[in-house]
Formats: sequence, structure tokens, C-alpha cells
Amino acid sequence: MLRAKLGVVAAAALAFSDAALGQAFYLTGNPPGTLGSRVYGLSADGSVAVGWSSAITMGPGFRWTAAGGRYDFGLDPGMPEATITNAVSGDGQTIVGGAFNIGQNPRAFRWSGPGTFETLGTFSLYNMTYAQGVSGDGSVIAGHGEISGTGGGVGQAFRWTEGTGMQGLGFTRATHSFSEAMAVSRDGSTIIGLSRGGSDYRAFAWTSQAGMVELSGLPGTNSDAAVGVNFNGSIIVGATGTLPVPAVWRQGQLSTLPVVPGYFYAGAHAVDDTGSVIVGAAQGVGPNIAFIWTSERGSESLATYLAYHGVNIPQGVVLTDCVAVSADGRTFAGYTDGSTRQGFIAAIPAPGLISTFSCGLLLHGMRRRR
Repeated sequence: MLRAKLGVVAAAALAFSDAALGQAFYLTGNPPGTLGSRVYGLSADGSVAVGWSSAITMGPGFRWTAAGGRYDFGLDPGMPEATITNAVSGDGQTIVGGAFNIGQNPRAFRWSGPGTFETLGTFSLYNMTYAQGVSGDGSVIAGHGEISGTGGGVGQAFRWTEGTGMQGLGFTRATHSFSEAMAVSRDGSTIIGLSRGGSDYRAFAWTSQAGMVELSGLPGTNSDAAVGVNFNGSIIVGATGTLPVPAVWRQGQLSTLPVVPGYFYAGAHAVDDTGSVIVGAAQGVGPNIAFIWTSERGSESLATYLAYHGVNIPQGVVLTDCVAVSADGRTFAGYTDGSTRQGFIAAIPAPGLISTFSCGLLLHGMRRRR
């Protein structure tokens, strides 16, 4: 009888670890008529992923959850042909990006459900706008504006709120003509990105108190970018160097991460709340790979890290880039390569929960036996 009960306990523990603890790997798939999909944003708890699907004549945005799958809101009646989706708020409610019909200039947009699509307009001389980051509650949106016909050479980062509309954030140097906001901290206090003029690229952090502040890169280089930020702006990640390496600014102080062995250079794209998990992409002779750095294991491919934690990736699927990580550092999102490019979401259980649950079941069974 005890052996039978132990068998039930083991089966229950396995079911719990896979379902309740969220150990899983998902591909978002592609709507009919599209060529591939990418995930670009993840909610703070990892339950909502967002991105867009590419096609010759359209680019519909989508929202994904494990329970509901992919919802292609960009295919709803009356939506623009392209809703290039770049980010989602920490609470999973507000999606932002750039929307346009073919032949028209893009406009930054926000969307939080059917019937809520709204473009955010333009500012100053810039007649094209893109939203690329949003705060945890959706109240602060950041991106950049461009002047059409300049080939991306003239543009400026912006901050948007309901009360202020779009406001330009400027540049780090007087010689620069382009700046771009890449992300917003979850508390809305910090906007990060890059400012450039010609081949001179500089990472920046913007706050209402200090304005746009340049983040120092490796000595003797002029190629830096800030791409991801944690919940309160204290940790920023990106890349630095002529042959870029992952950069981490903790309270404004630069450190670099080792590139995955066998690859030449890499950039960090996102960071968890504590700075103990950082993700991005690495490039070598072959295809790019998604990489992860953890304080326990150092730099490695995300595929290796997931396999270490028992998450199975379908045969032939190559994780090309990891662009987002949940606040607790246990859910990851990005896109794959191969015959059909798709967005992916991967989750691993929190350490200790499986064994704790299993022991609890075992003790419960033993108590009942007595």
C-alpha cells in the first residue's frame, strides 16, 4: 500500500512541477499569410508575451498567454496593416509599438484590448514615431521620432504621458542628431537608450531630475548602447566596445560580461530585478544564439541553461535572441531561427518548490497511513 501511495505521490509531483510551476517551452506560431513571428516584450510575472508577425503586405501585432495562446489584435477589423509591437507594461495590460498602413508614416501606438487602439501622434519636426518601452502601469511610454527621408539619421528620443504628450529628451552630445529610447523602468523613473552622431554611439539614462546622462563605455571606444533596465533604473544592460561585449551599469558603474565561448561578440538585452540574470544574443561564425548570464553559472547559451533546468526545446529549433526576462529571472522570451521564425517563451520552476511540494505529499501520505 505504501509503495502504491509513493507512486501516486511521484506522479502528482511530476504533474505539479510541469503544470503548476510553469516548466514549459512554447512557440507562438504564425497567423495565416505571414512568414514568421517574434516576441519582443514580456510582463513582469512572465505570463504575457507580445510581439508581431511579418509578411510582405502586413505586420500584425499579437498578445500571447499560456492559457489563451496567441491573439492577433493587429488583425482585428479597422486596425492598420502593420502594428509593430515592441513592449508590454509590467502588469501585462498595455502594449506599445509603431503602426502604419503601407506607404504611410508610422505612428507610436498603445493598445490594451479590443476597441482601445490609439496612436500617440508626433512631436517637433519628426513626422514618424515609434514606441519602444512602457512603464509597469502603462502610464509612461518612450520611443523615438524621425524625419522621413533622412534614412534614420535625424531623430530624437521621446517620453509620453497622458498629461504631457510627447516630449523630446535631447541628445548626449551637441554633435549628435539622433537619439532613441529603448526601454522604461517598471516604476517609470528611468528611460534608457542610445544617442549618436555618425559612427559615434553613446548609451544614456534619462530621469526627470538629471535629464539625459551619458553612460561611460569601455575606454577608447565610441560604440555603446543601453537596451534593457530593471524595475527601478538601478541596473542597465546593453553593449560596449568596437567588437561589442555585454555591458552592465550598476548605479552608473560599468562592468562587462564574458561572451559565450566560441562566439566573437554579444549584447545584453534585458535584466531581472536583482541583476543576477541577464539575457541577450551572441554572434559567431554561424547563426546568432540567445545567451544568458547568471551569477551562479556565468555566460552560456540559453538552450544549455534551459536544458540544465529540464526544459525541453524541440529538435531543430535554434534560439536566436532572448529579448526579455521576467522580474524573477525565471521566464524568458525572444525568437527562434530556422525554416520558420517564431517567437518563444520558456519558463523554469522556482528552486526548491518541487522538492518542497513532493516532501509535503510524502509526509501527508505517511501520516494518513499511520
